[in-house]
Amino acid sequence: MTLNEAKLLKYNRPFQSKVSLALDQCVVLFDEFEEKITSKKYSLNTKKEIIKDVEKVNSEYSNIIKKIKNICQLADVEYAQISNFIIGVIFNRIRKTHQFNWENIEENKYIYLISLLQTSMFFAMVTKDPTSSFKILSMYCYGIRYLNSNELLLDAFKNKLFIELKKDFLELCKHNTEEFEIIKVNYLLSLSLFKNNHVHSLKEDEIMRTFNKNNNNNNFSYFETIGILYYIENDSSYSKLRNKIQDNIKATFQSIKKEDLTTNTYLLMQLLDYIACPYLDKKDKNILTNLIQKNISKREKESLFKQNWFTDWPQSKQNNLIKNLIKQEIILQIQVY
Repeated sequence: MTLNEAKLLKYNRPFQSKVSLALDQCVVLFDEFEEKITSKKYSLNTKKEIIKDVEKVNSEYSNIIKKIKNICQLADVEYAQISNFIIGVIFNRIRKTHQFNWENIEENKYIYLISLLQTSMFFAMVTKDPTSSFKILSMYCYGIRYLNSNELLLDAFKNKLFIELKKDFLELCKHNTEEFEIIKVNYLLSLSLFKNNHVHSLKEDEIMRTFNKNNNNNNFSYFETIGILYYIENDSSYSKLRNKIQDNIKATFQSIKKEDLTTNTYLLMQLLDYIACPYLDKKDKNILTNLIQKNISKREKESLFKQNWFTDWPQSKQNNLIKNLIKQEIILQIQVY
């Protein structure tokens, strides 16, 4: 069999599609932004003129979005086609921020971080993907940790980020499908990084509405339960929500027998996490403990209450959120399997 070469089209590798061309241009855009911010020639205002620095961050963020819109328009691609990629690029760049030489330009670092965080949030609301929401949480852990180290930056930027993240979180109430469950939990945990006072706290009704738990809906999944408890802690202003969660836990394990726990790993993981949770009533935890073993001694119960299993209660949020979410992702795989 022979081929008629006159009828063949020849391509040289690597060839580029419209999407891959747009992605390459986005990488170049972020390279240029990085080079500009890490340059000593990029001057910032003094600490006393922090409001002008806020304006500079807004300007940098607007420029990035404008240029990406341009790239998409020229390449004839939709935001949804490149959103996950852009979030991944930003995620990797924020993770390596500490590798840059910030000597004498330390304050440039926050313009870099905040601008990238805002850009990632813009595309996160386009893609609404669980993996992307996990990356958003990771980035916020790093960004808030840096802001917390600088009091002047804290007030100016923490409030700004909180308002924008809260707005996106509340938007998720429109989505009541299973695939949005982990996204809502990741956003709630991101918001928990701001929760050092009631100014930066969600209202009880806002959480219930976003997770669609109004109208006597008491069905909380394992991930929702862990995420919400991690956020509300022992705060009395969330007592109605905490009671709903406790009722749901009791209902879930009401008909469970000890034998079920030996064959259902997912149930056992839930049980051990709930027993160790410091935000649930001890009376309810005693009932759960009896599922493992009857007539267990008080000392053994106390030991179980203090033993962390798949969630680290109640460690520093910033240091343990990522570790917790990785554990929960593993549990999710077990549940699906």
